[in-house]
Amino acid sequence: MRYLGRRSVSSVLSSILTVVWYFSWVAAVVLVIGQLYGVVRDGSVLGQLKLQINTPGLTISFAELAHPVPRGILLFSAGALLPLFAVYLIIIYQLRKILATLVAETPFTAANATHIWWIGITVIVGSVVKSIVVTAFGFFFAQNIPVPGVDFGARLSLDFTPIFLGLVILVLAEIFRQGAALQEEQDLTV
Repeated sequence: MRYLGRRSVSSVLSSILTVVWYFSWVAAVVLVIGQLYGVVRDGSVLGQLKLQINTPGLTISFAELAHPVPRGILLFSAGALLPLFAVYLIIIYQLRKILATLVAETPFTAANATHIWWIGITVIVGSVVKSIVVTAFGFFFAQNIPVPGVDFGARLSLDFTPIFLGLVILVLAEIFRQGAALQEEQDLTV
């Protein structure tokens, strides 16, 4: 099994990411149009907002606590999803660029080191942005969705696993940068 070049694993992954890239843009447009339509229709298209708690292995639904979807929550969710979707698209874009060089059988380039660096930074920033968005959504929900007999409390939660992975990716970017320098030096001496 080949990992680099045409008809290789990297070629297949490149094709898959290209499909995912275009599908993601279509999904983004549909999502924005759906959110705007829901805002214009005053959320009536969405019906009721149902309280549901999901944990690993258990889902708790409170059907009798259904609440009409307020217009503000549609605007807030649209605004909150955009930065998270941007993080996702940036990572896919950088991976597509890297896979294109793998298909061309030139993995150790300064450009790949930069692409990997951007992925690491984006993973770290995305983790922080996700925490901010989730916390802001919790506060927004607690302030705007009254449920009799239920107290909502929002809290900040920062997941350090993606931050750690982002740092590991940054280290790999530096390794690629040094590998690219060695490759360039070898190419000049031959």
